[in-house]
Amino acid sequence: MRAEALENAARIADKGVILVATADGEGTPHVCPAHDYHKQDSTHISIAAWFHPRTISNIERNLKVSVIAWDPEEDSGYQLVGEVENVRELTTLHGYTPGQEEHDQQTHMARRLLIRVDEVLDFKQT
Repeated sequence: MRAEALENAARIADKGVILVATADGEGTPHVCPAHDYHKQDSTHISIAAWFHPRTISNIERNLKVSVIAWDPEEDSGYQLVGEVENVRELTTLHGYTPGQEEHDQQTHMARRLLIRVDEVLDFKQT
């Protein structure tokens, strides 16, 4: 059942919304949009995005995550609860803006998360 749900979540993610929820060491939550969902095997998925720095900071302190793959038009989706097993850096973008040299320039990095899915829940508004 889990492998089938991960496959269904991939189809939903292709046309819908992907959200990644993390929490810091004290349990303060943070939600970030993502894209590029892939089912890796019967228990693993990968998600790529230009993740917010807080998402990565939270993962460094707490590997537990929840991923939502949801199609708002159909109001169908899944919540995938699991743990990050690997974070891979994909691309770096330096925030240089001409004329803004005196301000701090932020570096952004696209990353891919490898997540072991421990629990699959239905996700819908109604």
